[in-house]
Amino acid sequence: MEKVTEIGLSFDPFVIKKHSFSENEKLKILSTPSSSDVKTFPTTKGRKYSKDWEKTYPWLRYSVEEDAAYCAYCLVFGDGHGDGLFGMIGFRDWKNASGDKKGSLRIHENSKLHSAAKEKADNLIMVSNESKPDICSSISKAYENKIVRNRQILLAIIDVIVSLGQRNIALRGNWDKELKKKDGNFQYFVEWVAKFDEILRHHLQSQGPHYLSPKVQNELIYCCETEIREKIVNDCKQAEFYSICADETTDVSVKEQLSLCIRYVDRIKSEVREEFMGFVELTKTDAENIAGNILTYLDKWGLEIEKLRGQGYDGASVMSGHVNGVQTRIRRTSPRAYYVHCRSHNLNLVVTQSCKVVHPIRNIMDNVVQLTWFICASANRKNILKEEMFTESDLMDKIMEINEEDDSSGKLLQEAMHKKSIQPLSETRWTARVDALSTIITNYEKLHNAVNKIEEKSSGGSKSKAGGHRRLMEDPEFIMALVVAQYVLAFLKPLTLSLQKVDCDMVVAFDEARNLLRTLKSIRSEEAFSKLSNEPVF
Repeated sequence: MEKVTEIGLSFDPFVIKKHSFSENEKLKILSTPSSSDVKTFPTTKGRKYSKDWEKTYPWLRYSVEEDAAYCAYCLVFGDGHGDGLFGMIGFRDWKNASGDKKGSLRIHENSKLHSAAKEKADNLIMVSNESKPDICSSISKAYENKIVRNRQILLAIIDVIVSLGQRNIALRGNWDKELKKKDGNFQYFVEWVAKFDEILRHHLQSQGPHYLSPKVQNELIYCCETEIREKIVNDCKQAEFYSICADETTDVSVKEQLSLCIRYVDRIKSEVREEFMGFVELTKTDAENIAGNILTYLDKWGLEIEKLRGQGYDGASVMSGHVNGVQTRIRRTSPRAYYVHCRSHNLNLVVTQSCKVVHPIRNIMDNVVQLTWFICASANRKNILKEEMFTESDLMDKIMEINEEDDSSGKLLQEAMHKKSIQPLSETRWTARVDALSTIITNYEKLHNAVNKIEEKSSGGSKSKAGGHRRLMEDPEFIMALVVAQYVLAFLKPLTLSLQKVDCDMVVAFDEARNLLRTLKSIRSEEAFSKLSNEPVF
């Protein structure tokens, strides 16, 4: 509020009571005694106004025009009707003015109307002195407090969403008929956090919107997604150049989705960063549509296509075609965006084709798939295998005696020894199948005993299938092919993992591939085969 300035105003109450005033004028009236310049006061019936009364009652104002006393508070803030003598008419009964009990001045000071007017005057003076905020500031402060409180509530809810997302836990659940509400992970953890967060607990117990609906959840998830992506894009822009990696797949709802990632060098940490940017839903899976979506979303996210320096996809003709494939279409827009076939995928294709050409290896892969699914498809069969897996066996000691010089194969067999279950083979990643093969070899005797028990306890189709698997496991050709496949694939796994690293070094990967070729050539000998043929299985 502005400081009070000089105003052209007569401070005689006779004049004041006939006008309305601004806040500055009201302050001037309240702070200026009207009798300060009066030397003598007229006498009425032997009595007259006394200046000493103003020391006890600083609100008194004397009117020279009327020879009457008024209350400054009631003059300025009175309603004009119920203020009596001190507000509109003027007090002249000097005889009964003072006195502790019957004095008119004391009675007026203790009246409700005077107290109400005084409170208004005090508030005006405190606001003017900035010792108290005005009503606009008070409303703004309350509004500010409300904003802070709402932000704390939203941050608590967002924290639950982020925590569930980091743990890959679904937010929603099923409808609880008894409680008549959603019984999802999000609802549960919000209520759990509210036990320790008083503001959130009070919010959930109050009436009104709680910001927990599926629509609000999706909006908050989208906000988190946007915030994370903007941070990634800003970091990528500082690196100046970037590459993209993309692969399309069908999700559980049978929708074609393209997963899109970017790779760039973090200049601050001097390391390669590989960040997931999001899923892009595809209406068509032809090269034109995929390339168009990639370019559209890169532009939408604020990534300059001119700064694109690399493309990494699988070897499908739609993606890698040199005439009208995705990589070619993107290079028409950004000529320096060179295409690189994913080397790990390349290696996987080589292994797949090699295994398919060698009939015994191809057959054992198919048979192992059927064997593992036969056991894992039934709880009873899994329990029988579980009982066998916990029995002691000295087979591992014999295996390690033979493989003590083979780091790759022996290490995988040693790791598989501690597993207590048989895992199914990966359908697409053939180099990952070595883990399942290692587990089967180290637990071959236990697996054979389990299949034998399943055959004895089963009937019908299950009995005949178990018998077929038992006879297969007793076939020397199957056993030898199993051992050879595990032995060779074990050498391939380190290179596969190296090629899949975010910070994969091209020179190191090339050296590892060259060393792998030397190793594979060296083990193609009668000596190596003879060593494998003597490996105990059961």
